[in-house]
Amino acid sequence: MTFESPIILVLLLLIPLALYLKFKTSYFSGGQLKVSTLTLIKMAQRSTQRLWSPLPFVLMVIALTLFILTLARPQLHYKRISHSVEGIEIVLAMDISISMWFLDDEIGAMKRVGLDNSFNRYVYTDSTRRLKQRIHIAKKVITEFIGKRSTDKIGLVAFKRRAVTLTPPTMKQSYLKNLVKRLNLSMIRDNGTAIGDALGSSINALRYSKTKNKVIILITDGNDNQEGRNDYPEGQENPPYILRQLEAAQLASDRNIKIYTIGIGGSGRVFSPQNLLERPILPYEDYENSIYFIEYGTEQINDRYLRKISQMTGGEFYRANNEAQLQSIYAKIDKLEKSEFDERFIIEKNEIYQYFLYPALFVLALGVGLKYTLFRVLP
Repeated sequence: MTFESPIILVLLLLIPLALYLKFKTSYFSGGQLKVSTLTLIKMAQRSTQRLWSPLPFVLMVIALTLFILTLARPQLHYKRISHSVEGIEIVLAMDISISMWFLDDEIGAMKRVGLDNSFNRYVYTDSTRRLKQRIHIAKKVITEFIGKRSTDKIGLVAFKRRAVTLTPPTMKQSYLKNLVKRLNLSMIRDNGTAIGDALGSSINALRYSKTKNKVIILITDGNDNQEGRNDYPEGQENPPYILRQLEAAQLASDRNIKIYTIGIGGSGRVFSPQNLLERPILPYEDYENSIYFIEYGTEQINDRYLRKISQMTGGEFYRANNEAQLQSIYAKIDKLEKSEFDERFIIEKNEIYQYFLYPALFVLALGVGLKYTLFRVLP
């Protein structure tokens, strides 16, 4: 156990000072009273209550000690790596566009339950509770994938109309899992699918990597619809350059980065959360737990470019329509050749202040209670 703020432990010097003043001086004594005989006082000194009279003070001193330890922020180092490890560096590029909140029905589980007047379409619900939205499938399997790769460094890029690097490759699994859990539509304002931009950001996240194997895993359910855009505001002098998919693939190939592309969904009947396709009425996060859907139609992912990207970089293209397929894809990626990282020292800290704070509150309450009840001193 260590302390994040050890300087606060200097306050512990107050404890022996308080004990000295209490038991060696009359600093904490009450007022004096003149009496004509010491007989009653000698009898009182032999009583059990007299022997236990310092107890409330001792309890308050213990509580003060625990409070000081709490303020010093005690921590446990529950993970420590101080040796060379073998692994690979991976960047997960995750599509979080609107269509990732769609649901694919391959088993005919969606049943009609009403009519949506806004779209003049029927409303459906999953009668079996077995179907999952694409984003749920991806999040679950990615989280499991991260948990199995304790010696790999993993980064995360989220993208819609533009890409955002949420973290460069790191070995902090708990941090990565929390980022995956928080992926939502509102992270990036404008909708769209910029695969080229996502690959560019992923390549940039690996720019300092010195490992032999560097991998980008691209997870998307759509086609890049940002190449060749010309809808920027009129008069904008320097519109942003949109990196094309194959340009990004060539950059990755030049840097010995393999790209594994995963096309998720896009088979059978496709359903959208109710009200998602019009101007959103609910906060984006509410669509993650949708119960009612409207039929969007059929959607076929164009895998031509995804296959080409993988082929150019020595990776592979996979098609995942459900959770089982996605898990098998990650199992194949698990078998990639690993490289040895430089020796490093990593510590993950766990705050344990609550194990000092709660007993301190209890002991303080007990001491105050005893002082003003059983050991009450009348003036």
